[in-house]
Amino acid sequence: MKVNKADEFYKILERKAIYPVFQPIVNLQTGRVSGYEALSRIDRSSMTLTISDLFVIAEQLGCVWKLEKLCRNKALKAAVEKPEKVKLFLNVDGNIIQDKAFIQGFTNRKAMKAGVPASDIVFEIIERSDIENYQILQQIMKHYADQGYEIALDDVGAGHSGLNRVVNTTPDYLKADIELVRDIHKYKKKKS
Repeated sequence: MKVNKADEFYKILERKAIYPVFQPIVNLQTGRVSGYEALSRIDRSSMTLTISDLFVIAEQLGCVWKLEKLCRNKALKAAVEKPEKVKLFLNVDGNIIQDKAFIQGFTNRKAMKAGVPASDIVFEIIERSDIENYQILQQIMKHYADQGYEIALDDVGAGHSGLNRVVNTTPDYLKADIELVRDIHKYKKKKS
């Protein structure tokens, strides 16, 4: 019997079958870990979807906030183990604030409960977010910055996250797309 992808998506949400993994972010000047990016994974027992599939399906079903809320909650609960003053990068779809189901203050409440100060959290606006209206993007960034969070732009140099996005916003961090730095030691153009 073939399982419908939407059914599998809802089953994952219902079971809360998501868990976080933390990818270190290293300061190239000091060589020290300065933060961890929270990445979500699916508890794969009998599931066929990938995490990327999950976000595509969530977008198609209009459930991105439901999925992001689950991922954030799991990441914040697990982040209680992270060292003090080390940043926690949380991925956020830039369009999420326009979702009717979006709950303002959700992260504040969950972070406070987990004992993670806002000053340790960086909202990483992912490249998947195609926000051509920079006023909306600036509104989203202001929404989080006004609450004491820092902002990062992800995958700068790829897809929708080009130089226009950088110059029309005021992020605290820029995370370069992997293609800009892959094999940088081999190519003079990439080094410059």
